[in-house]
Formats: sequence, C-alpha cells, structure tokens
Amino acid sequence: MGMAFALMNANKRSITLNLKTDEGREIFKRLTRMADLVVENYEAGTMDRMGLGYDVLKEVNPRIIYASSTGYGRTGPNRNLPAFDPIVQAMTGVMALTGQPDDPPLKAGVIMSDVLGATHLCAGILGAIRQRDRTGKGVMVEISMQEASLPTLVSHISAYYGMGLRQLREGNRAPEASSRPPTPIRRATDG
Repeated sequence: MGMAFALMNANKRSITLNLKTDEGREIFKRLTRMADLVVENYEAGTMDRMGLGYDVLKEVNPRIIYASSTGYGRTGPNRNLPAFDPIVQAMTGVMALTGQPDDPPLKAGVIMSDVLGATHLCAGILGAIRQRDRTGKGVMVEISMQEASLPTLVSHISAYYGMGLRQLREGNRAPEASSRPPTPIRRATDG
C-alpha cells in the first residue's frame, strides 16, 4: 500500500462492487438507503447509464446528497474527455502560465486541480447538508476540476479581458499590475 493511499484512506471501510451486474447495483441501492451521501467521479453520464444516477437514487433515498465530480462538467463539449490533474492544468491554461518566460509550459508542482476539485465539491456538500437539514430533501451537487481550477487564473483572466494584456510565463514574478510592483521570490534568511 502506498503512503499517499494510506494517508487518504485511513480509518475507512470499503467494499468492491461490480456495478455492471444486477447484484452489484442492488447492493449499491441497498447501501444508498442507509447513506447520507454518494460521491462519484466517473465520466459524465456513467452512473446514469448503470441505472444509478441521481434521479434513481433519490427515489431509493429522498434524503440522499449525490455529489458528482467530473473533469469538465456533466454537459458541454468536453464532458467525455479524459481528465486527471496534468490534463486539466493544460486545458485550463495553468501550464501556459507556469515556468520561465522562454521555456516551454510546465505543470504545477502540486496536484492542484485534483485537490481544488475535491475542495470545491466538499464545500458544495456542506451547503447541501445545510439545505437538507432545512428541507428534509436531498440534492445533487456537481463540480468539475476545470471549474475549480479556473479561479486560480483570475488575475490573468481579468488582465486579458479588462486590459487586453496576455500574460504568460513569468518565472517567479507575480503578474505585472499598475497598482503594485513585480514581486519575485527572493532568497532570505530564516525568520
């Protein structure tokens, strides 16, 4: 077992189900009757095709919160494209902004799109719990890794649309803005 897996899955219980079989789907529905939350991150439409989408599961448990995380959303032209962190970084433009000015684009050194997608989904789930507490009814929450990553580009997007500036890789300098000087990372002493 890898360290990352162990860190993210400590104290969890799990089972394996084949959701392509009638038996697997029935077990899943039986578990859903007792659950507060279903979280899935399949390609858009996969759970619907297996007969386990939100419309089916809310009939099984009207209080269920159904949380769906995709790469690019449940609708739209990219909904069925493969998605994992480096691909989403490239598709959103994060890579175009990462690295030195004269070098090719780089992926960020962290798994930012995966983590941002999970963090935004968690926030949606927390809001859904509050709503369910008030109404007694479950709700579907959806986020895409792309949607969660785009806000990290707010200064670049606003510079482009607001001032027509196209800012790409700037190394360790912050984007230029008339109200502040460039802010490179500098070596400093501890403390």
